[in-house]
Amino acid sequence: MKEKFIPYTKKRYSITSDGIIYSNYRYTHNGKRSYKRKIVSKHLSNGSAVFNLQLNKPFTHRQKIVSINVLMSDLFNLKLPDVFHMYALKNKDGDLMNNSLDNLEWKIRCRDGINFYPQPYYDKKGDITSKRCSHCGEIQDINQFELMKARAEGQNCTYRNKCVPCMSKYHWNRIKSNDDEYTQHLIRRNKYKNSEKGKAYYKQYYIDRDKKASNEINDYYISKCLKISTNELTPELREIYKKKITLKQKLENHGNKEN
Repeated sequence: MKEKFIPYTKKRYSITSDGIIYSNYRYTHNGKRSYKRKIVSKHLSNGSAVFNLQLNKPFTHRQKIVSINVLMSDLFNLKLPDVFHMYALKNKDGDLMNNSLDNLEWKIRCRDGINFYPQPYYDKKGDITSKRCSHCGEIQDINQFELMKARAEGQNCTYRNKCVPCMSKYHWNRIKSNDDEYTQHLIRRNKYKNSEKGKAYYKQYYIDRDKKASNEINDYYISKCLKISTNELTPELREIYKKKITLKQKLENHGNKEN
C-alpha cells in the first residue's frame, strides 16, 4: 500500500492507494503540533466523495472541500487513455466511498440517456483505431466519428460519441420536422446540385451507389433492373431474380477461368 503526502499541507495530510486519508498531526490551543495520527472522515457532495481539508494555520477553522478522486488522479499519476475524449474518474463497483486505485477507472463523459457506452479501441501503439457508437452500438472505424474543434485555447480536439451516419440521421430528422428548415435545405441542395462541384459529386455518387447495389443485389438494384418501384417488388420475384443474377455471375466467372 502506497502513501503520499497531500501537497501544500506541510505533511499534515496524507492519502493511501486504498483511498484512505490520514491527518498526521493537529494544532493544540497553544499553537503547538500534536502528532496523533487519525483517519479523516469522508462524505458525499454532488455525486462524489470529498473531505474537509483543514488549512494549515493554527487558531483558524478555515476549510477547503477536496474531491478524493481528483486527488487520487493527481498524486498517483492516473494517466488518461487518450487526449481525444473528455474523461471522468469513476468508481467501478458504484460505491462512491470506495476510492482505492483498483476501484477507479477513466470513463468518457456522456450525456444522459445514451444507448451504449462509447468504448474506444486502440492498437498496440496506443492509437485509437475504432469506437462503439453511443446511439446504434456498432463498432466502427474511428474515421466514422467527427473530430470536433477544441472548445477553448489549450484544449484538445475531441471525437463525437455518435458516428457520422447516426449524426446525419439525427440532423435529417430535425430538418424534416421543421418546415422552414426543410425549405431552406431544398434550396441549398438544388443550388449545390447545379454547381460544378455538386455535379461532379452526384455523378460519382450514383456510380458508387449502383456498384454497391450490384454487389449486394439489394431491392434497389433488382427494382432498377426490372424497371419497377421497390413497392412493387414481391418476395417471390426478389428470390427469383437473385437466383438469376447469382447464376449469371457464376457462368461469367466460369467463362473467365476457362479463358
